[in-house]
Amino acid sequence: MKHFFISLFLFLSGLSNCFAQDDALSSKSQEALGYYSQAQKSMENHDYEAAKTTFKEAIRIDPNFAEALQSLGDILKIQKNYPEAIGYYKQVVKLNPPFIAKTYFNIGEAYFNKMDYASSIEYFELYKKSKALSEDRLKIVNHYLDNANFGKASMESPHPFKPINLGQGVNSKADEYLPSLTVDDSTLLFTRRQNNNEDFYVSQKGSQGKWNDAYYLPGNINRPEYNEGAGSVSADGNTLYFTLCDRPGVIGRCDIYSSERLEDHWGSPHNLGSPINTEGWESQPSISSDGNTLYFVSSRPGGYGGFDIWKTEKDKFGNWGVPVNLGPTINSSGNEISPFIHPDNETLYFSSDGHTGMGGKDLFYSRKGPDGKWAKPVNLGYPINTSGDESSLIVTADGSKGLFASNNLKGFGGYDLYSFDLYLAAMPKKVTYIKGNVLDSSSRERLDAKIEVVRLRDGTVVYSKNSDDLNGSFLAGLKLGETYTFHIMKKGYLLYSENFILTDPPPKNDLDYAKSILIHLRKIALGKKDILRNIFFETNSFILKPESRIELDQVIRFMAINPEVKMEISGHTDNVGEDNKNVILSENRAKTVYNYLIVKGRINPGRFTYKGYGKTQPIETNKTEAGRAKNRRTEFKIIGL
Repeated sequence: MKHFFISLFLFLSGLSNCFAQDDALSSKSQEALGYYSQAQKSMENHDYEAAKTTFKEAIRIDPNFAEALQSLGDILKIQKNYPEAIGYYKQVVKLNPPFIAKTYFNIGEAYFNKMDYASSIEYFELYKKSKALSEDRLKIVNHYLDNANFGKASMESPHPFKPINLGQGVNSKADEYLPSLTVDDSTLLFTRRQNNNEDFYVSQKGSQGKWNDAYYLPGNINRPEYNEGAGSVSADGNTLYFTLCDRPGVIGRCDIYSSERLEDHWGSPHNLGSPINTEGWESQPSISSDGNTLYFVSSRPGGYGGFDIWKTEKDKFGNWGVPVNLGPTINSSGNEISPFIHPDNETLYFSSDGHTGMGGKDLFYSRKGPDGKWAKPVNLGYPINTSGDESSLIVTADGSKGLFASNNLKGFGGYDLYSFDLYLAAMPKKVTYIKGNVLDSSSRERLDAKIEVVRLRDGTVVYSKNSDDLNGSFLAGLKLGETYTFHIMKKGYLLYSENFILTDPPPKNDLDYAKSILIHLRKIALGKKDILRNIFFETNSFILKPESRIELDQVIRFMAINPEVKMEISGHTDNVGEDNKNVILSENRAKTVYNYLIVKGRINPGRFTYKGYGKTQPIETNKTEAGRAKNRRTEFKIIGL
């Protein structure tokens, strides 16, 4: 199995930019030619130090040996010693050999890699003028020129970037990389490589905001004889998607697996199978916060380049559909890797060497429009991106910070994990969350109940999942600037209804919308009642607002799974206005709800009654507008079993 980190960054090395040299060498010295031949054999064996020494001997004997000077520059460029490589290349330029076009290109590339973009442009232009180029070579040099012009402009307008090491709780002398966060920013999963083996580790955020000492992921995922990597943990922390390669059960070279969190450990890996996994290479999954869309990288046929980003969506039965390529806006003729879909489900971060950038693989983001199409990717710019390879970026739910791995900063050893403040334009939409536990109101037993969160303005289900069957826990990510209905349902228990209005910006600049709640479900019993908090009417009218259908459809489902239940729908008002008019209004509203349930739900009318109570049963004071608003309500009451 290839090392996940090498696979992630797709490091390429070698003499990829060397052109074929003329058969006739420029040196007149047989001794120099002998050293040159010996050095060439060392290069073929990738023994670059021996080759350097021998090329230098050839040059000592014949200082005008252009091919030896060129080859020595090539080795130094491979070793990223760009200043010295440029020095030898410029000696070649003075000699003006027949292959000078190659030298111009290599000087341009060396300047490009050391981020001297202005000088690289100069030599790439000389290369274009000095030789009639094939279509392929012209495409390559023009791509370099586009990147060099972009890099020059980016360095002239840098973004703020102050990376901070996540600390010794997370980082060690080994390599740490490929981070993943739960939506509440409390649990960090990452890959650690030590002793040539990769495993998952976990760290919890402490009370002071520092990451606690990481521990080996418990359960059945980590195996000492194999490598595990490229993990994406679900928003609630209960499902892990990750990559396994070259081990029993894989369909192709690398496959995507999942595992469910049990009470205190993780279950056995489950291969997601066809159509997600193929005989090709599938890796680097990223799961959406609602758990219904999985983004990943694949080399399968039908893409636009070497590695493309694809997605698959769950159907209503929970099965993954046929993967779909994200298309030519996101994917290029190069490689797109390490996708991260932010919990806002609209902002995608990824790495690419095919879009215009600063060189190597750069980090980009794209936003999904109302029509579901992705906008043109935006390069995150300098100094986040450089002429090297940048990848593996994730962003916190609130959009304020990015997390990434680097070995270019002074850390604790090898690759360390860092965070940095993301500049405003690159931030996703703000996301908060609601989390809690579902309990039986009498026994305090933790319950496995169906939880559904729906965006009120258009009825989109943003979260639909059962609470954990062991501890009753749940966690749902919610985008600011929206109003949501919130329902919990379990056979034998009353329907729980709530709503959340998350304005953006929040009132009084309070960004902490996160809610942590305990839900006490009450068992169905005669006389038990509760409020339907998402039933809305036009002002002083019994005409239902369209968004009320979300709640009413939940009542229909409640009646379906509890077929023995009979229910009274009751309407209530505040104390404003004439008493008899309030009674009539409240009864008409209750009747409107009754009619919807009978007609839309096709429920036996004998299971329902309705009644209006006017102002007679307030639950809050009528002296304040807030109190009066709560008194204007629709309730249900169990009247038969």
